[in-house]
Amino acid sequence: MANPQDHLSRWQTAGLLDPETAARILAFEQANAVAPSDTPTSRERPTVIEAVVYLGLAVIAAGIIFLVGQNWQDLESWARIAVCLVPTLATLAFGFALRENDQASLRRGGELAWFVSVALFAVTVSVTVYVILDGNDNGFFGGGNDDIRTLLLIVGTTTVAYAIALWVIEPRDAQVAAIAGSTMILLQALGNWPDHYSTELVAIAGFAVGVLALFLAEAGLFTSRLAVRVTFSILAIASTYGASFDSAIGFEFLVFAASAGILALGVVRNAFALVVLGIGGTFLALVTFVFAHFSNSLGAPVALIISGALVLLGVMLAVQARSITRTRTVLRSQTP
Repeated sequence: MANPQDHLSRWQTAGLLDPETAARILAFEQANAVAPSDTPTSRERPTVIEAVVYLGLAVIAAGIIFLVGQNWQDLESWARIAVCLVPTLATLAFGFALRENDQASLRRGGELAWFVSVALFAVTVSVTVYVILDGNDNGFFGGGNDDIRTLLLIVGTTTVAYAIALWVIEPRDAQVAAIAGSTMILLQALGNWPDHYSTELVAIAGFAVGVLALFLAEAGLFTSRLAVRVTFSILAIASTYGASFDSAIGFEFLVFAASAGILALGVVRNAFALVVLGIGGTFLALVTFVFAHFSNSLGAPVALIISGALVLLGVMLAVQARSITRTRTVLRSQTP
């Protein structure tokens, strides 16, 4: 991208700008410039090398799945752990090797390598705990419900800790997504901790974690902000939505509360992604609410018509919100 100073010099030479205006524009651009280390690498074009990195990681993951699936019964305990641990360490080292590269595409490849490393870490911990709890002769969850709860809790807590550690080293979008994904594992562990799976516990915990993550992101303590907003908004909505099917009506309103809060934050922060998620969550909850409580009295066709109308209304609101956010962005950029 050309330096703003070059453009301003050419415009002054052409008589399009006076020196005072050019100075004010340059001061504005310098004040709002983003440091190179903070520039989202995702804005730069992907390259063939980056695509090859992604393909290689996908092939490695597929190879591990097939290797474990075909030879699981024939592997010794140490081999079962090693076949997962070695690729975990390899992808971790690969990510370290690429994180200091001066090419943004390769740095993104390193981020994805660490994301894959988090997934492989979860598998490694699962296999290790399985070997300890169940031995070699039982089925994968042959130890009973207590072993399942213990397994999920250990995998969830350790994977979240591992993902957070990688984010501390390199706070990038892929690492935020890894934290959100591992948090989902931990939420499932919490849901399985009672004698019967509790969607209510998952909903409350997911809502709380989502709110906390968004608060930390807005306070500047949890970066990358856009990735945090998107992933943890989805987590909060999905967690509460799951409990709305078979729980008290209060959890249906919790979905509305989560969606409305995300929508409000998107409006306040001029973040279109949050606006879309808030509107989407709200209308998903509305459609579900209509079918759950009015399909018997109105009939399925009428409920479908109402649901379709709500969806179209949501699309119209999203389009209007995008127009508003664009206008606000332009006005903000023009404010000296």
